[in-house]
Amino acid sequence: IIIMFFLALNLMAYGEFEDSFGPLLKVGITKFQSSKIYLKAYNGDFIISADNENFIVREGEIATFYTSKGKLAYGDYAYNKISVTRLLPNVLLGLSKNNSSFSKYRGDFELKIVNSKIMPINNIYAEEYLYSVVPSEIGNSFPDEAIKAQSVAARSYLYYNLGTSKYSYCDLLDNVNSQMYLGYDRESSNINRLVNETFNEVLVYDGKPIEALFHSTSGGKTASNEDVWPSGKPIPYLRGVDDTGNGTISPRENWVLEVTKSELNNIAGFIIKDINILETGNDRVKYIELIGTSKKKKYTGEELRRALGVNRLNSTMFTIEEKENSFIFTGSGFGHGLGMPQYSAYTMAESGKNYKEILLYYYSGVKLIKY
Repeated sequence: IIIMFFLALNLMAYGEFEDSFGPLLKVGITKFQSSKIYLKAYNGDFIISADNENFIVREGEIATFYTSKGKLAYGDYAYNKISVTRLLPNVLLGLSKNNSSFSKYRGDFELKIVNSKIMPINNIYAEEYLYSVVPSEIGNSFPDEAIKAQSVAARSYLYYNLGTSKYSYCDLLDNVNSQMYLGYDRESSNINRLVNETFNEVLVYDGKPIEALFHSTSGGKTASNEDVWPSGKPIPYLRGVDDTGNGTISPRENWVLEVTKSELNNIAGFIIKDINILETGNDRVKYIELIGTSKKKKYTGEELRRALGVNRLNSTMFTIEEKENSFIFTGSGFGHGLGMPQYSAYTMAESGKNYKEILLYYYSGVKLIKY
């Protein structure tokens, strides 16, 4: 009876939150996917619902979950379904894989078996999710209008992803396959305030939320989507724009990378004699060819970035020069180059542009609406 009373209070609170915090999301927390996880509460207690059994866990106590013959185990028993529900909305739940370092999350959890390991699924409202996503993606040091622009882009991208979700067990993941989501510990009161100031604002094209892609640094111009993914159809709102003078404070505005021929040999699977840029678009490499004595292999620019490491080959806006035992990549910008460059949003905000002006410059033909 006590458990059901607290659950009823919790559900009543959810009803109040739904109008204020948007739809309820299911986010797969890949960071803590493991064969054993530990969970504890801050600011209160929680309930474990395991099939038809319920257990109250008090603040400070640690619940241990593990896999057993393809099922979810708690205590000495294995179950088909396990969920974890806070007794009050202000309770935070901490996850750990080592029973030492815990990361806090808003919302509740369901536990699922995914690829033979436990995947915690965080049930969290959209606006609270954004409290963590925005600083996870842009940090805390950018001007307010740039952070508000990031908030709208992240919310638009969220709703676009909900309409195209490819996961059977959740709506989104906590990594770059969706957006970076690092939980409550990443939040700040200032960014929460700025997210609130853009509440429910979304960029739409033909009435639908857009795939509001963003990246770090443009290098002087952004890309059209077919410059980055040559096999894709042109997307009307992802058009390259002139970005001269914006984002120049980025540490990766200009860069140089030296890659040894032996590393490229390993990537291609044969001895490289030369590299040939086959096609560019908006100064970005669309196709490139690694050439050997009797073999050659063609890549898109983004495929080569992934092969070398996207944090090494910072963008596909580069030229190549051969040295004796290496190739020198001289480039500009950081990221895929599509949509809003975060460092350009920084400099535009510093020059007096507001978040709406920033967004409408980088996403072509869109409208900003309450969604």
